[in-house]
Amino acid sequence: MKTQEIYAILFLARYLDIFSNHLSIYLTFMKVVFVCSTFYIIYLIRYTYSKSYSKQEDTFPKPLLLLVAPCAVLAFIVTANYHITEVRLAVPPADPIHSPTCLSFPVSPLCVPSLVVMQIFWTFSILLEAVAILPQLWMLLKHGETVEVRNHFINVQFI
Repeated sequence: MKTQEIYAILFLARYLDIFSNHLSIYLTFMKVVFVCSTFYIIYLIRYTYSKSYSKQEDTFPKPLLLLVAPCAVLAFIVTANYHITEVRLAVPPADPIHSPTCLSFPVSPLCVPSLVVMQIFWTFSILLEAVAILPQLWMLLKHGETVEVRNHFINVQFI
């Protein structure tokens, strides 16, 4: 369950560009399918198949604190073509549409190029994908025995 929740965060961060960068209808459709199917899997685990989900075995400690937060901080540090001093809080200019350096959202106080924001989210998703499987591995190591279906799931995740 926690692995799927991390994948939901990962896909949301990775596919934020559907609102700003439309390469094709197919890519946009597939990104929406990935996000929706991940949330549907979470729904199935929580409600439809809740009797088969063993919450007492899924005891990975605080995945948001131990996995997501470090990946977010690291994304700010290691994103290519970006330096931490580029992010600054500022009042948006009077004419945000013609300002090449500010987002066109008048609500947002961040005044950074939107490409940098997308790069940070993309880097975050790559880093998070590297550790997303850890809650599942934690549960398998704690439980000691694995069912063949779980083994296949873990193997496919690493491919």
